[in-house]
This record gives sequence, structure tokens and C-alpha cells, in this order.
Amino acid sequence: MSKLFCIVVAGVGLFAGAHAVAAAEPAAPAKLISQDDVIGITVKQSLIAAAKAGNGPFDIATAEAIERGYEQHGNVPIWVDANGYNPKALTVIEELKRANDWGLATADYAVPMVKGAGLSNVKLAEAELVLTRAVVHYSHDAHVGRFDPARISELIDLMSTPPDAAAVLSGLVSATDPSAFLANFNPHHPEFEQLRQKYLALRGNQPDPTAARVPDGPRLRPGDSSADIPIIRQRLHVFAPANGNPQLYDEVLAVAVRAFQDSHGYRSDGVVTPSMRRLLNQQLQAAPAKGPQVEKILANMERWRWLPENLGDTYIFDNIPEFMTRVVKNGEVIHSARIVVGKIDTPTPLFSKSMRYIEFHPFWKVPDSIKMKELLPSIARNGSGALARRGLKMSLNGKEVNPSSVNFGTTDIRNFEVFMPPGGGNALGDVKFMFPNHYSVYMHDTPSKELFGSGVRAFSHGCMRVQDPHKLAEVIMGQANGWAPEQTKAQFANSQNEQVQLDHPLPVHVTYFTVRVAPDGQLQYIDDIYGHDRRTVNAMAGRWNQVNKQLAPKETSDGDIMASIRNGGSNSNNIFAGNGGNGTFADIFGSNGGSSKQKRARRQNVRVFGGSNNGGFNGNGFPLFGGFTKTPGSNFIAPANQILRR
Repeated sequence: MSKLFCIVVAGVGLFAGAHAVAAAEPAAPAKLISQDDVIGITVKQSLIAAAKAGNGPFDIATAEAIERGYEQHGNVPIWVDANGYNPKALTVIEELKRANDWGLATADYAVPMVKGAGLSNVKLAEAELVLTRAVVHYSHDAHVGRFDPARISELIDLMSTPPDAAAVLSGLVSATDPSAFLANFNPHHPEFEQLRQKYLALRGNQPDPTAARVPDGPRLRPGDSSADIPIIRQRLHVFAPANGNPQLYDEVLAVAVRAFQDSHGYRSDGVVTPSMRRLLNQQLQAAPAKGPQVEKILANMERWRWLPENLGDTYIFDNIPEFMTRVVKNGEVIHSARIVVGKIDTPTPLFSKSMRYIEFHPFWKVPDSIKMKELLPSIARNGSGALARRGLKMSLNGKEVNPSSVNFGTTDIRNFEVFMPPGGGNALGDVKFMFPNHYSVYMHDTPSKELFGSGVRAFSHGCMRVQDPHKLAEVIMGQANGWAPEQTKAQFANSQNEQVQLDHPLPVHVTYFTVRVAPDGQLQYIDDIYGHDRRTVNAMAGRWNQVNKQLAPKETSDGDIMASIRNGGSNSNNIFAGNGGNGTFADIFGSNGGSSKQKRARRQNVRVFGGSNNGGFNGNGFPLFGGFTKTPGSNFIAPANQILRR
């Protein structure tokens, strides 16, 4: 812009009250600034002022990051010129209109068109601010989700990193394709793209008629490079890799191609044939959306945004509602096993941490919560022998203490360490897998092997019990420390308690996915055992009054328990009640915790949040989708003609 505006920046005494000299010449302006400067300064000042007042679209940290972005750009507009939005802005606005294609809400990033001659500085500054706000919001929502998961649960961590607003703006300024740069903030995980393609098919995927035509050409297979690949990406709305070769036919594009082939009756082999090129150039008929299925897919896509951007070359992936753990290396599952997860009232939290060591033949140290809530009432009813009958011991300052010598009515049991030595009946079995976290949750062996036969395996107090933990240890030690299987077997055979540090810590992702795309391309649904789908759907829709926030388990009042002990009271819900009550020990020691009838009753008493015994989404949950049935030995709801075996 060349038009200059004379702005007096400092001390010009034009109006000195009644004593001003009328004939005096005004002083020269201290500085001349351009229209660009006016708009840029206005945007920055508006953002900071609104953030400080608490009524703006951003908090103060984000507003200051945007301010830095404008300073890096010379404090001039990014999106407008004298006639309204510039070409870069128009490209970005078109991408924002495609937010629905990524499982976001286009209305959240709406930008009114501003174009024409003679626009005021105020109007241009408003337009600049609106688009800046839209792109910063979009990049955040695409990358880490539309809301903080802590708002729906006290037991879910946000595992991805929000993008820096200054970096977003500077990247858009320098990007040769700002549309692709913006779309690139969405997850790159192939599983996310698989769900997105299913979502597009259910919603009704109508390609952009203005997209470039796919030219005639040779067959293209995953791994090939071609100048046609960027056009195919455009037709299928698949972004190019940020730092890779845009002409490379990568795995993310292959997912979209196979989904396109499958939905049009082609062999879903990922090969782009001449006939597929012709079909890509045609308009697709939009299909009606199927509400509950679409919502469930969107909720799962949202949860992919919460995960780290890079899961790791080799990592452990625990999917809580599926009751499964998997070890993944370079995108391939190299080991899988069933797991037992937290009960509805003691749920397993969701987070990502690195596994740092494995403890062979571990001690089980009774947590303070169990000491107070369940162990003390049992001692009051059955005497201090309740500890010995379960193989527990006590120590103080490293010296073993006889429980019968302690008056628990006047002494705080938390001053003592209550533990179970390594051995056959240990609650943690032969091994535990440690990835330190603020929830004190880990994976471990268990003496209750029969629980792995249940379809719904929600029995624990939050930790994850692993089927065949010896094999899992072999796999982890092989990947992290280069051990041969014989070395791990020898470690189990020596019966000594020992912690073995991992030379290369492995990421552990504790996740919650209730929809996945099977290898044959079919959608598979899993029971929403903790109700996170419903919470996520309501939160995405802004129905916060309908979000039943998941709270961390509450501890029993210490004062109430101590008073009960002093008064000789009892607690019918304690773990050591007589011959195997329905408490922690019954959960941990299924084979030692009562009669077979009692154990069967415990397994049958698992509640599925908002679900039903046959695995459907009825009652207060999602409607049962026609033609689906429960998969034996798992928590999948598969099509009736596609029963999974586990």
C-alpha cells in the first residue's frame, strides 16, 4: 500500500487551551505510518486489550503469541490489502470451509467475505482479525481437539502439544500452499485417516468441482512418485506431508485410495488405474448421514487429536474399552494380548508415558487408600491375622512388625508399609511394567488368570493386568535392550526381585477407541464402557449441561474409618470380609477370593456404561445398530456376518 496517513505520535501542541496562537504553524508530524501499519497495530492492540479484559477470543498467552507473529511479519496485515482479502486469504478461507471434511465444524471458523474498493481502516482491521482468529482456532482444534479433555474427565490427559500461534501465522505467510499447510495440523495417524474416510462415506463425500482434473496416466502403486499424486490428493482431500515429497504415494494417501475403491465397487488394492482416474474426475452423489454412527466416528477422531503427534517407532498401545494391548513397530503389530482394566467406579485413566523399567518378581505394596478403606475394617472384624491369611506383612523403617503388636485404633496404619513379598500368590504375579505417571497406574501379571476369559474385562482398581506377561516381557526386553528370549526366561527363573532399566524407553499410550476400521475395510464398534463417547459428543456439540464429567475415585473419609475401628464397627464392603468378600482382594485374587459361585457372580456383575449385556448401544447410550452382534471373548460389536475370534 502506498497511501500514507499522517499521525501525530508525540507532543504536538495544537490545542493549548484558550491561549493557543491561531496563526502558529503546527509542528511537523513525528512519524508517517502506512495504512498497513494502522491495520497491523490495531489488530495487535485489539487482541491484547481483549485478552487482558477477559472478553476476547484468546487468553493472554495466545494473544501475545499472535502479537509475536505480526512482529515477525513487520506489523503489517497478512490477509488484507486496500480492496479486502488478498489471494492468500481467499485460499485459506476455502480450506476453512472444508473443516467438515476433517471432522471439525465449518461454522466454528466462518469468515464473512470482505472485498471491494474504498474499505475503511476499521473494516479492514476487523477482517484481518476475523481471519487470524479463524486460522489460529482451526490449527488448535485440528491438532489437539476442540476442547480440553480435562473438562469431561479428571482421568484423561491431553497428550498432544497445542501449536504456537506465532508459528502458525509465520508458516502461513511463508507457505507456497497455505491451504495444505493449514490442513496439515490434522492428525497424520493412518487410523485417523481410515476413520475419516468412513466418516466422509457416511456423511456424503462430494468432491470439489473446481479441483484440478486427474490426467490420464500409468497405474500408480503405494511407494511410486508421480506429478499426478498432488492432484489425486486434492480430489480425495488428503494433505501432503509437511516435510516430505508431495509427489510420493504414501500410506496416508493409500488409505484414502483404498476407501474410495471399496465404496465404488473396485478391488481395494490401492492401485490407481486409468478407470479410477476417470471416476475421480466425476462428481459423487452425496449420501445421507447416519447420525449415531457419524457421531461415534467423530468422537473417536477427536480422541486421535489428543494423542502425541509421534507415537514412536516402537510403542505399546493399550485400548481400554477393547481390553487389549498391542506392541507396534514401524506400523505393524508384533505382539498383542488381552488385558483386564479398571472397573466403572475405579476406571483406568488415559495418558501417554514412557516405560522405563520392568520389575521382575515384584513386591506388592498396599496403597494407603486400600489400607484405610478396606484393610482396617477387616482387621477390626477379624483381627490382625487377616494380613497373614492373605500373605501380607508389615514393616516400619525397614524392620518387619508383628501386626498383633499394633493398636490400630490409635495408630495410623499409613505409617507402616504393608506389602506382599514376591511369590506364587503375589497380587502382581511375576512381573510389572513401569511407566511412571501421576496416576500411579502400570501393567502387571495377575494370579486371577480366569478373568481373561471374560468378554468384558473391567475388574481392576485402575491398573492393567496382562495375559501372558512373560511373552510381553520378552518382546519389550528384545526391542528395548536387545535381549534374546532366553535372557528374559532366565530372569523369570531366578526368582529374585530385580528392576531392569530399559536402555531405550518405549512409549506407552493408554487410549480409548470404540470404533476402528478392520483390515477388510469394515467398521467395528466397541462398547463405550466408561461413557466417554457420550461425553465427547456432547462436548463437541457444546451441550456442556449434558456432560456427566468423569471424576477420579473418591477416598473414604479417614476420620470415619478410624472412628469405625475404635468403635469396633464393620464395613460390609471390605476386601478381607470372612470367606472372600466382594472387594479388592476378591478382584485381585479371583482364585482365592471365595467360592466358584461368588466368582461367577463377580464376573457377571460388570456394568457397561450406557450399554447392554449383548454389547449394543441402547438405554442411555447409542442406539443398537442393526445387524451387529457381540464378539466372543472381546468387546467388539462386529457385523453379524463378521464375528471376530480372540
